[in-house]
Amino acid sequence: MWHGCSMETLDNLIRFTVIGILALAALRLVWGGRLTQAGVAMLLFAVSVMAYMLCSSRTLFPLLGPFQYLVMPGCVGLPFFFWWFSNALFNDAFRIRLWHGLLLALLEGLGHWMAFGPRMGPELVNTGSLVLHHVIALGLAFFALFENDFAFFKLHS
Repeated sequence: MWHGCSMETLDNLIRFTVIGILALAALRLVWGGRLTQAGVAMLLFAVSVMAYMLCSSRTLFPLLGPFQYLVMPGCVGLPFFFWWFSNALFNDAFRIRLWHGLLLALLEGLGHWMAFGPRMGPELVNTGSLVLHHVIALGLAFFALFENDFAFFKLHS
């Protein structure tokens, strides 16, 4: 306990603060006028971080009830939206392609399988989907950090 406040309460307070700040940023983007590709990517990234704040909480996520199915796509797609936002922001020539959408669909499908899929299947299938989802997420984070114009380390010169 910290001055009569449990760590769980403090955790939820910080989560709601982050959600509120991101919601204000997202509203500012929408009301700001013309949305560029970087603006849309930032909006989706902010919404996915808000979703992650809810999905990663042991106490808040179960309270969502049937709304879990609406929040989960943002939570599961967070690595993709981070990758898209960093590329759209730092690379003027970047354009979203069909294969990007297919990658997002694969990431979403694997994430939903892990969260809501049957647990009675072979353990190898459940573990494989978890590993594949995380490999894709790590790959997206790696390329977001190392493949744009402002990366600290370049993959190629």
